[in-house]
Amino acid sequence: MVLDSDDKLLIKKECRKCLPAIRDIHKVKESSWSRVYHILTADQTFFCKAGPLSSAVTNEHRALSFLFAKGLRCVPEVIRYWEGRSSAFLVTRFIQGPGHYDAGRLGSNFAQVHSLKHQRDNCQDFTAGLISGMENELSDLQYWWGKVNPKRVRLLNEAGSILNKMRSLYKKKKKFFIAQRASFIHMDAQDAVIPCGDEMYLVDWHMARYGDPACDLARLCAYERQQTTHFDQEYLMKAYCGGKELEESMAWRMCFYHAGSEAALLLYSFGDCANLVRYRASPLVVGQREEGFLGKLLDHKIEKSLHQIHSDLERL
Repeated sequence: MVLDSDDKLLIKKECRKCLPAIRDIHKVKESSWSRVYHILTADQTFFCKAGPLSSAVTNEHRALSFLFAKGLRCVPEVIRYWEGRSSAFLVTRFIQGPGHYDAGRLGSNFAQVHSLKHQRDNCQDFTAGLISGMENELSDLQYWWGKVNPKRVRLLNEAGSILNKMRSLYKKKKKFFIAQRASFIHMDAQDAVIPCGDEMYLVDWHMARYGDPACDLARLCAYERQQTTHFDQEYLMKAYCGGKELEESMAWRMCFYHAGSEAALLLYSFGDCANLVRYRASPLVVGQREEGFLGKLLDHKIEKSLHQIHSDLERL
């Protein structure tokens, strides 16, 4: 990946072709897959993502271009996309400003996105792939913890029993996934909704693909229930369904994917235990005693999650 200073030079050079005089460019976020910048002009702010070629940045550009070509205006407009020697760059309008949270509008927007169906594929392979991905991650975690902390393998074995239940439920209700045509989905709907004016914009399309729309809705509703005061899921789903009743298959699959999302977070928690990534920068973590305390805290959190996911799966 190119250096940060090189990023800014490339961004300024390319954006001069399509933006008014640029006042400033500064980095606002960085992760293992992208770097995010604000581009400031005299009266507007633009958003730029930079990442490796053929990466999440490239996929987001393809997704936004596809959605805009289909007439959806609830996504950020692409201003410019280009590729350097080793990085791809995507510039979009920065969505901000006052707006009212409207669950009905949000439901209608997702209905528009999910109306874009794949010509041939159903959701069978999509769902089987999600389960297989978690099973592979579990196997890696079991190998790691089997060497450094065999006691924690007990908790991982319980996580394994959850994935076994999920696969069993998938096989039992396979007809639900076969009957559902694959739709264009966001895949990362948590924290990707921005009210602005009368619209509910959907951002961060780097994980977009064809799959099961119930997966989007399950993740969205679970997140919004936690984050949004007085979130009205019934209103959202009514708008999504065009005033019709939610189909049995969709309701069941949403519950299934919600449990799957919780299982994925559970596996991520084991990663936290392995390296305490989130806590090493804290001045409180200065020795083995503190790390041991945090490890026990995370173990307690994991045990609670295991119990809750088992309970959710039993209802299915």
